[in-house]
Amino acid sequence: MLFNSVAFAIFLPIVFILYWILANKGHKIQNLLLLAASLYFYASWDWRFLLLLITSIILGYFSSAEQVGQYTAVEKIMRAACYFIFVPISQAFYPRVINIATQNRKNAIDLVQRILICVFLIMMIVFIIMYFFSPYLVEFLGNDYKDTSILFKIISFVPIFVGTGGIVAQLGLLA
Repeated sequence: MLFNSVAFAIFLPIVFILYWILANKGHKIQNLLLLAASLYFYASWDWRFLLLLITSIILGYFSSAEQVGQYTAVEKIMRAACYFIFVPISQAFYPRVINIATQNRKNAIDLVQRILICVFLIMMIVFIIMYFFSPYLVEFLGNDYKDTSILFKIISFVPIFVGTGGIVAQLGLLA
């Protein structure tokens, strides 16, 4: 079911009317109706999105706003570290890879492989810093980041995939 379909034009008023009919029964019943309607809506378009929605619901139910804020802050720091390293390397070699690829595809692939190894090693250093030095990072960042050391350790693997995946996706496709 899509937002611009006839089925949705029928579905939305039914859910809206049921929601207001259940107003005197309490918010818990209304929330259960919205939960069931959301699950039905996602499942009617593509049942595989149910896992995404259910995971979001469970995490939202069991996580506090502070935990979400801490995760977001750590994720932004990790993303900044990745892009600070990955983007300049990718942009610096982009014209070179294109130029070599137009002349000799094998040489372009060799260059991308060397860049990939370098980025992998650099991202491994970022991983080591984030994983093993997370208590010092938290201390450096201040009281707002207390209790985020475990988040730094959990998310420390991501730079390896961001860097290597980015090189393969951007430069590897050019070669």
